[in-house]
Amino acid sequence: MFQFVNSYASLFFIAFWSRSFTRLQFQLFFVMFIGQLVQNFVELGVPALTRWIRSVGGRRDVPAASAMSDGKASENGLIIASGGELQMHSESVAKVYDEFALSEDYLEMTIQFGN
Repeated sequence: MFQFVNSYASLFFIAFWSRSFTRLQFQLFFVMFIGQLVQNFVELGVPALTRWIRSVGGRRDVPAASAMSDGKASENGLIIASGGELQMHSESVAKVYDEFALSEDYLEMTIQFGN
């Protein structure tokens, strides 16, 4: 609730108190376009940048498996993920998606699209 009020309080103030529609248009542009652009960069650019930094620095935790790197099964039946590491290893070190993340994602979508 606080995040919704915090995001849209300036729009209500401009629309109903100061009644400056030029300022309201600018504020709407900023909230809808620039905010979305920054958020897309954070969600897409930061992980890509992190992967790039890891690839430049080299990977120390990759097991020396077979040369298959297209997601096929190896000789013993284990699935090899891209980069040559075992899929179960890559899934075990993946980020945990906690129980409150879904409500945070839904709140983010509601604020973005106003639905």
